[in-house]
Order: sequence, then structure tokens, then C-alpha cells
Amino acid sequence: MLPEELSTDLTSLVANEDRRAIVNGCTILLRMLINGRTLCNHSVVTGVSEKGTYARIIKPPVDGRVMRGEEGLRVGEKTRVRLLSTDPERGFIDFARA
Repeated sequence: MLPEELSTDLTSLVANEDRRAIVNGCTILLRMLINGRTLCNHSVVTGVSEKGTYARIIKPPVDGRVMRGEEGLRVGEKTRVRLLSTDPERGFIDFARA
């Protein structure tokens, strides 16, 4: 039997790896979906900070950073975004306001 601290650490590690796998899968899926065409989607702004503005598209449900046109967006605001790029290795998804 594992000590409680080690068990908790292992559970956290597994959860982080699961999250990374999901994000990587989503970035690959989005890359396949756009395949050279512009994909615009409805989204909701989920975060605004000095580090950036983030939005979640509805279909498929994926979070990413709004890299262009993010000025003036507020948390909870609905907007349309288009996919700029994905980086599966780093788990990055970049949007532009449409």
C-alpha cells in the first residue's frame, strides 16, 4: 500500500498527463478539421489577464488563446473566432477574433 502523500502525488501526475493527452488530441483534431480552410466558430471568453485573452469554442469544446482582435473582450462575452494555429506538442491553440 502506498503512503497517502505519494498516492495523492501519483493521482495528480496521472490527471495532468490525462489533461495533456486530451489537449494534444484536440489540437490534432482541430488541425485536421481546418485542413487549409478557415474555421469560424462561436465562442465564450473564459479569461482575460495580462498574459492573454482566452476563449472556449462550442463545437468541438476546446479552449485556446485569442491572439488577434482580443482588445476589449470581457469574460463571459460571446464572440466568433477563427483558428489560427495549433501546436500539439505544446498543447497550444491560437484563435483570432472573426
